This record gives sequence, C-alpha cells and structure tokens, in this order.
Amino acid sequence: MAATRDGRIAYHYTPEERSTLRQTEIRVFERASGEETTVTESLDRTVGSVPEWDPTEEYLYFLTPEEGSVALRRVSNDGSGEPELVASEGEIDGFNPGADAVAITKSEWDHPGDVFVSTPAGAETNQLTRVNSEYLTDRAVAQPEEIRFESGAHEIQGWLLTPPDMEDDKTYPLVVEIHGGPHAMWGTSGTMWHEFQTLAARGYVVFWCNPRGSTGYGEEFMGSIERDWGEITMNDVLAGADAVCDREYVDETNQFVTGGSFGGYMTGWIVGHTDRFRGAVAQRGVYDLSSFYGSTDAFKLVEWDFGTEPWDEPEFLWEHSPVAYASEVTTPTLVMHADNDFRVPVNNGEMFYLFMKKNGVETRLVRYPREGHELSRSGEPGHVVDRIERLVRWFDGYSEHHDAPRALDRGDEGLSASEEESE
Repeated sequence: MAATRDGRIAYHYTPEERSTLRQTEIRVFERASGEETTVTESLDRTVGSVPEWDPTEEYLYFLTPEEGSVALRRVSNDGSGEPELVASEGEIDGFNPGADAVAITKSEWDHPGDVFVSTPAGAETNQLTRVNSEYLTDRAVAQPEEIRFESGAHEIQGWLLTPPDMEDDKTYPLVVEIHGGPHAMWGTSGTMWHEFQTLAARGYVVFWCNPRGSTGYGEEFMGSIERDWGEITMNDVLAGADAVCDREYVDETNQFVTGGSFGGYMTGWIVGHTDRFRGAVAQRGVYDLSSFYGSTDAFKLVEWDFGTEPWDEPEFLWEHSPVAYASEVTTPTLVMHADNDFRVPVNNGEMFYLFMKKNGVETRLVRYPREGHELSRSGEPGHVVDRIERLVRWFDGYSEHHDAPRALDRGDEGLSASEEESE
C-alpha cells in the first residue's frame, strides 16, 4: 500500500472468488470522495509488486511478469490512459522512482544482479554496476535460446541451454526443469540461474518453459489449469521436451526431470504417468493434496485452484495427487525436502518416498535440517551447494554419458543431510 500527501491510497486488489486463478490489480482510493478506481483494469497482467508513487504523485510504478521477463510499468494516478512500459528486459526485482530517473535492480542471463537507471518513461536505460564481472570473466556462462512450441492449440514459451563446450558430433543428455507456483513464471535469469548454468557446465542440455497456469501471459492462460494441475501441465512440458528432442545434439534416450514445490508435484506426477525419464529429482513437492491441505500455510491454494475441500471430494483430490500413482513409478527418483518447510510440510516428501520404497522404486529421501521452503534460494550456503551437487550426482549416476558411480552406491536407505555430514 502506498499513500500520497493529499490522501490517495494505492493498494493491491485480487477478487475473493478463485483468487489464486485471478490476477492482482492496483486500486486507488480517494479519501476525500470515497471513490475507488482500478487503474490497471485494461492490463491483462497480474501486478507483482507493491506500487510506488513517483515524487510528483502523478504516476504509480509497479512490476508485472511479462513472458519470461519482469517488466516495470507506470500508470497515471487516475487510471486515464494505458499503463506504460518503462523497462522490460531481464527480471527486474526492485525499483525506486525519482523526479528525473528511476533506479532499477535486475538480472539478465549474463549477470545475476546489477543496478540500472532509466528515464521516467523508459526512453533510455543505462547500467551502473557490474558487481560480478570479475567472477564471470573466468567462467563460461551459456546464453539461453528462446523457443516457442505448440501444445494442443496453445503456444508455449520456453528456453534451451546447451553445454558451453558442446561438440558438433556428440549428443548430450537432457534435463527438463519445471517451475513452482503453479502460478509463477521463469525467464533466463533469477533464482534458478546457478542451477541451470551448473547443469549445462556438467554436460547437460537444459530445457524449461512456462506451461499453462504460469503468470505473464494473461488471466485466461493462468487460470486454464483449474481443477487439473497434472495432465494439462504435463502435456505442455512434454510437448516442449519432444520439440527439444528433435535437435540432433539431444539424446532422446537419456532424459531427466526435476522441479520444486509445484515443480516437485509435477515431477512426481510425470514419473507416475510415463517412463521416458532415466532419473528424477522431486524437490519440496506437493504429493498428496489432502494432507497438504491439512498441514500447509497455503491451504486456500487447494480450495481455489481445485474448487473443493477434502471432505467434499476426497476421491477427486486423491486422483489428482502424485502419490496415487506411486505404484506405477519405475523411474529412479530422489526426494529432497526441508525439515522446517511450512509451505509444503515434510510429511508430503516422506509419504511419496515411502510409497515408492514400498513399490520397489530406486529412491532416496534427503531432508535438510533448519531449512524451509526457500532452501534453493536463501538456505544455508552449505545446503544450497549440497542440493545442487546431489541433483547433478543423481543424474550422473543414471546417465549413459557420464562415467559416474551409481547414485545408490552408498546403500538405498534415505538419510538426512545432517546425518551424511557426520559420516
């Protein structure tokens, strides 16, 4: 919420009904008259930041996801005219509008975070810092390739990252990455930059996309997975994987899949519905919707996305839970979870692991002590590194392209990260 000197208040507004499937708008409340105006009504994008007034209090600045980028926009204080695009390259995560310029912090594929300055309307933007230039100069950073592909009647945006030293006469294994949310969006930088670049450096082609349900493509696209997380998203993700496998340098017999949170849900769902992947890593995922509902701090996600509650349609929620298909899994699957995860409590990871274990799947459960749902983004440095190393090691162990020891060479009993550290 942001207030002006004359008593106007700008705030977020999301409709109460089916809120997780609806876009967030900005409303301006006039204290003197009691009138409210939705100043972003004409923009088919969700608002992703707290709005800020410029010093003149004539414009409101705000962020929106925008087809793989996070854009900075501004709109007039009374909502007249269309919202203007100020900056749209890369993933902007912070801004500060001034009288003559706007300070911006953003990441792009070739740098993980720097400060820029733009003119108020975005006519000119200049980079002020290069804080990681010395580190990046000595390292190969691959440039992602944007791809567009069809999934049914829908166009889906995705990206492909190839090994920096790729040779023309060789083929490379493929890792399919799936984002969380489900109402979120990936681009070419941001929080997953280090994981994607590490996998590429280890000899993997990396593919990721924004399937239906993602933000940044309008409300209809975001709401299209209502009451069906698994099948619709899987169709989009696998359509992208199929398109990527048409490339001569991709070994279509050597594919892997991973994701966290909703991406963990999708990893569990996919290995329960296809055996195309040689290995999988399911991270902090929702695997049973009813137990998730009863233990999460975000139970409304089930109510709004699925339009039901566990006591009304228990069989329906079971049929849409990855654990219901654990007996069909044949893919070696590593399960990672954090002990203090309150968004997706660890009982979901334990349940999925136990069900696969009972059904003879090659699996392990790794639990990270002291960590929450943000482990991959803001966990203890040792755990952040450990998570990526385990992910790569699991894929190496099942890949025909790597002379690595089998992933289960230390036995097939699940251990916590803290237990392994003490061995």
